[in-house]
Amino acid sequence: MNEIDQQRIERAIRRNMMRRVYWIGGSIFFVAGIIWLGIIISKKITIVPPGQVYEDLGQQHITLHDALPKEYNSNPPTSGWHFARPAEWGIYKEEQSDQIMIHNLEHGGIWISYKPDTSGDVKKKLESFYEKYGRKIIIT
Repeated sequence: MNEIDQQRIERAIRRNMMRRVYWIGGSIFFVAGIIWLGIIISKKITIVPPGQVYEDLGQQHITLHDALPKEYNSNPPTSGWHFARPAEWGIYKEEQSDQIMIHNLEHGGIWISYKPDTSGDVKKKLESFYEKYGRKIIIT
């Protein structure tokens, strides 16, 4: 075997060694990435939604003559005992009964309630909101 053949063999051996190093290094990097991703995904990530969550008080129907079983746990209430008939969707200028409005929530509606001293500007914005997204919305 001459010197040129010997150099070719040595270069081929070095190339094969470098390929192995790259494959082993790449495999280690890949496995480390998978492990890292698994750790990130497996950590319990708690996303706190805006607002406050209230316990569900159920969906018991009552009549006008029934006494309320107990106080609601939020104001305005978000669940609980209510009349069997829902209100018409829309904007109400006067205060409405909680027991009527809750039924609309049961049907997937949105109830936006404002205080009597709410400014006219806010009320106009709520009316604009209703005009744009009015399906299944009640504003009182």
